[in-house]
Amino acid sequence: MKKRYWLACFVSIALVGLFLILNYQAGRGDVPDDLGEEIRFPASNLDDIRDNINNDEVLLNEEKVKKIAFLGDSLFAPPSMVTTLVGEGLGVDTINLSIGGSPIVNGVWADYNDDMVSRYETIPPDSDIIIIKGGLNDFFLNQVGGFSFENYCIGVQKLFTGIKNKYPSSDVFIITNPKTNSVNWEQFINNSHTLDEYMQVQRDLAAMLGFVLFDFYAQDVLDSTNVIIRNLYVPDGVHLNTEGDKILADQIIYSLQKYYGLPITAESNDTISLTSNLYGDSAKAVVAWEVLARELTEKLATEGNDFNFMVMAGYDIIVPADIIDIIRNTEVTLLFNTGTEVTLGISGVNIPPESEAALNLDLSLKKDLSSTATNIMVPFISRSDFGMPVRLHFNVGMENANKKTTLYFLDEENEEWEYLDSGQINETGRVVFVVSEGVNLMLKISTIAVD
Repeated sequence: MKKRYWLACFVSIALVGLFLILNYQAGRGDVPDDLGEEIRFPASNLDDIRDNINNDEVLLNEEKVKKIAFLGDSLFAPPSMVTTLVGEGLGVDTINLSIGGSPIVNGVWADYNDDMVSRYETIPPDSDIIIIKGGLNDFFLNQVGGFSFENYCIGVQKLFTGIKNKYPSSDVFIITNPKTNSVNWEQFINNSHTLDEYMQVQRDLAAMLGFVLFDFYAQDVLDSTNVIIRNLYVPDGVHLNTEGDKILADQIIYSLQKYYGLPITAESNDTISLTSNLYGDSAKAVVAWEVLARELTEKLATEGNDFNFMVMAGYDIIVPADIIDIIRNTEVTLLFNTGTEVTLGISGVNIPPESEAALNLDLSLKKDLSSTATNIMVPFISRSDFGMPVRLHFNVGMENANKKTTLYFLDEENEEWEYLDSGQINETGRVVFVVSEGVNLMLKISTIAVD
């Protein structure tokens, strides 16, 4: 796959270069003459770029980081609060040069003035850090005349080498676009190159030029192909809501602090710990229970005792007794997001008196939890009574709205599935059931919507 896109990229660079030369010689060129100044045509391989860049070493230290410039698209552009939150979290000045809908490079035959290649020279020269996030709009515009993958390759080279040359004292960070559900939209499914291939161009050039890569695509940060993440943070599959902005900002803050060896702020560290399944394999998520206890106590003191609190927990969920004690006799609901279609919930009003409560509540699931279009398997590890009602929130997608669902449990002695309950999926694609003990469960989704 990698060979294919680079072969296509370099062959097309040669063809585009020939096109530009012929047009220039004919006196027709609609493309600015300086398009080839920093990228020699044809470029036979990536080594050709090395001759034209400044490779001076940059010392990294805490005193150096005073201003961050952002060059991006709608994930950073207003009304997004990401760049503002990053500046506040790090205590530095920020300048946001991001524009919604901006591609890295305009189409060769298109009239588009907001591309990043045309704008990067507006970055202030005293920027200590430059953060670039782009490529998704180039992917979207692939089927528009001139917005080809090959032209995108040229644009990334133009942008990256231009910034390397013009801002030799700045530290440059490349953020890849999170996975997005929009790649499944009908108008984009026939794109000849995947979004990952678009991001790979940036990965390779960033490595060559000594730029720092925050590969949020590969890390599954805010991956909106996950229906749970999409419904919580990326409602249209592309743009973040307010909570999504906070998560992305926290991840950038955390990544910068970790890279520079700076002290990790409590807010950033806590957020990463509590939502770790957003940044990797949900099965490996580890809940920072001490942090959660402090957050819950503070929230109860400032906001009252009636709120929902989402915890990204993964499969291994053993709720400590002190967490149960904190929410007992309140209307607080803890929601444990497993990173799958299933979220588990416990409510303070349903927790029994202290004398009857278990020391710990084991809600752990087996890692072979699986789902198909019509079945979702939920295998609890524990075979004991939970001692309180536990809610199972199934998020099965709005495409299943109004369909009937049936919940079964496995009679392990007879090895038969037995009826437990039934319900109807609401308009947001959710249905909730209540269980009281650990068993193997199966949710069946009807293929027919209820009138």
